[in-house]
Amino acid sequence: MQKEEAQQYFNRPVDPTEHPDYVSRVQKPMDLGTVHGKLFMEVYDTVEAVLRDVQLLGYLGKAAKNS
Repeated sequence: MQKEEAQQYFNRPVDPTEHPDYVSRVQKPMDLGTVHGKLFMEVYDTVEAVLRDVQLLGYLGKAAKNS
């Protein structure tokens, strides 16, 4: 996966119409846009909650790279 593709892929939620198997393979999807929105809307109660979502994003990125 090229850098630009990876950035585009993780900036917004995966479109299930483009990737129908994603929903069955990923139990908790995460993307940078969602993290940004949750920060902006002050959804996170703690720094640890932000870190969990960012770590999840990293895990999903690794899984995508290895698939």
